[in-house]
Amino acid sequence: MEETIVFFADDVMFIGTGEGESAHGKNEMANYITQDIQEIPEPFTVGVTIVHEQQIGENICNISIGLTLKNTLYSWLLRGFAVLMREHGAWLVKSLHFAEPSGKQREAEHYPQTLVMENLAKQRQKLLDDSLPGGMMGGYIEEGFPFYFINRRMLDYLGYENEDAFLQDIGGLITNCMHPADREMVDRQVARQLEDSDEYVIEYRMKKCDGSYIWVHDQGRVVTAEDGRPAIMSVCVDVTAQKQAREEVLSLYNNIPGAVFRCRFDAEFSVIDANDGLFEFLGYTREEFAQMGNAMASVIYPDDLREMTDRLNRQLTHSNTIHNENRLICRDGTVKWISIKAQLLTESGGEQYFYCVFVDITEEKLLQDRMRELYEKELTYFAEMSSSDGSIQGRMNVTQNRVESYLSTLDISLTSTDHTYDESIESLAACVVDAAYGEEIRWSLRREKLLEDYAAGKTDYHYEFLCRYNGNAFWGSMNFKSCLNPETGDIIVFFYVMDITEQKLTERLLKSIAELDYDSITDVDIRRDTYQQVSFNSSEKNLIPWQGEFQKEITKIAEQYMDSAAGNEYLRQLDSGYMKAMLKDQNTYSFVTEMRDEYGNVRVKRFKVFYISRELGRICIVRTDVTDIVRGEQRQKEELAAALAAAEQANAAKSDFLSRMSHEIRTPMNAIIGMSTIAAKSIGDDEQVADCISKIGISSRFLLSLINDILDMSRIESGKMLLKNEKIPMEDFLCGINSICYP
Repeated sequence: MEETIVFFADDVMFIGTGEGESAHGKNEMANYITQDIQEIPEPFTVGVTIVHEQQIGENICNISIGLTLKNTLYSWLLRGFAVLMREHGAWLVKSLHFAEPSGKQREAEHYPQTLVMENLAKQRQKLLDDSLPGGMMGGYIEEGFPFYFINRRMLDYLGYENEDAFLQDIGGLITNCMHPADREMVDRQVARQLEDSDEYVIEYRMKKCDGSYIWVHDQGRVVTAEDGRPAIMSVCVDVTAQKQAREEVLSLYNNIPGAVFRCRFDAEFSVIDANDGLFEFLGYTREEFAQMGNAMASVIYPDDLREMTDRLNRQLTHSNTIHNENRLICRDGTVKWISIKAQLLTESGGEQYFYCVFVDITEEKLLQDRMRELYEKELTYFAEMSSSDGSIQGRMNVTQNRVESYLSTLDISLTSTDHTYDESIESLAACVVDAAYGEEIRWSLRREKLLEDYAAGKTDYHYEFLCRYNGNAFWGSMNFKSCLNPETGDIIVFFYVMDITEQKLTERLLKSIAELDYDSITDVDIRRDTYQQVSFNSSEKNLIPWQGEFQKEITKIAEQYMDSAAGNEYLRQLDSGYMKAMLKDQNTYSFVTEMRDEYGNVRVKRFKVFYISRELGRICIVRTDVTDIVRGEQRQKEELAAALAAAEQANAAKSDFLSRMSHEIRTPMNAIIGMSTIAAKSIGDDEQVADCISKIGISSRFLLSLINDILDMSRIESGKMLLKNEKIPMEDFLCGINSICYP
């Protein structure tokens, strides 16, 4: 290096063949030579082909030289131009310039052919750019895809004025112009596709200058850049509108009821594409189903799969459309029925595809199985009932309007197998004693209505009526049940008429007894706060509906038919908590309250409460009208009170009478005793004795009269007093009193 650098002037100027290859000054020249030796350590053999010398001045010389540099790796033709200056007797290189002659420029041409070709290439590229539906851009295959190039069309797509603005916005990396959520996917997909070829196709979102994003269809390939680095050149087309339209179609596609898919007509029925409905139905994700080979055969029920190909081929002999019902096994192991329709199309290349649509018919199949089970069960029951006494039964085809079978163990013939369904219903309705009820049966069992009812889900009918036939009468309970014959699809009616005369008479007897003894009998479910009336006296107006919410209805009764005090007591006694508490330790309790009837009259009602079933929380409330009993008791009490008052008054009068009578008795008794004593002392005095005896007689008769009065009092009390119409000798009566009172 030291031996070489001495040939250069201090301010030497050097220009090489490469872009930016230059040096200024001795130090830079030394560094350049050092770097050049390091890049290619192997020395070159120099061959000189042309030498021209031009003397510019006494100490200045211009030299032009042709050189050929060769080593084991390279052979390089160069032309060198040097300006030499002599200083201190030594020639030094003042300026040095090397040029590489173009092999593409012909000897006689002033302008190289490559310029013409480049100009043509630029024109072709411009024409290509203008004709392409999208723009072009490129990036080196390195981390982040460093920027390689972008054309004007792509800049216009993205809204940038120039390349510098684009570079500044993306930071020199093509990755940065992609939507952050798409970058990982783009890297992965491009890398995967480039493993198989040098081309790829992908769609992703690309950022515009204003910050918004467009969907682009990117189709690119691997190229080698001018500097030898591998790069990707791609054409990007704005597909935002197509993407939105595709998403709308896909949304519609995925929202079609059931599953829509395309599959090959091969042994596996391989699925090419499908909507979300298929995977939602099966319970697999798209990835899980792909791991199963996208094979519909893997989820078709084995028994159905074995015969499916033959079944499809038989249908395809008539047309290219098929219809089939088969089972699929879902991810959770459940087996579902589907109804599938498909069209077989042959695409380019001769490959056949089925375009398929199916819907879930599992519920329909289960319903069919249930219908078959019900039909078979009804047939069994029909056969068992054929030996029952006191019954009429039959089977009628409503769809075909005919009687299929009829059997009666009663002396009655309502229909026969020769009749139609319509004639049978007419005959049945005509036997009903209650003409209005017979008309109701005729209307509700009409063929058209029964078929409509079956379609709406109504299959059972029940009637109870008094039937008269040939002068005989009986109570009948009739049940109609409609079923679908799974073999023919016809609607079949099984009917049964049972003789319930004895049962009906017993019910009426019990009802009559209940109505005689009770106003109403109510069944209450205290757990659900509901009720239903079991019996109600038809002679009175029913104040509440036959069934409903218990507490709500009794509150209405309390408000409308009771005064405040009676209503509060009524609600307290029938409160659910109170009833449970009262019946916890006893079987029954009762209470009495007053309420107004529909005419405003106050009636006395007695309520009795007891459990029907303690375990089920069912309570019976019996209401009895005790108005007459209570009022009778009140009258009896009033009469007893009056009798007691009269008795007490009579007893007081008797006591007063006896008190007075005791004084009255003493007077004649004293007279008798006194006159007897005087008479005894006056023996010998006949006049005195006679007078005493006379007074004794008067007193005795008066005493006898008093005793008779006492006896009359007893007769009065016993109701045996007899009144006599007699004359009283007042003179004798007064003289007697006077004789007693005066001596």
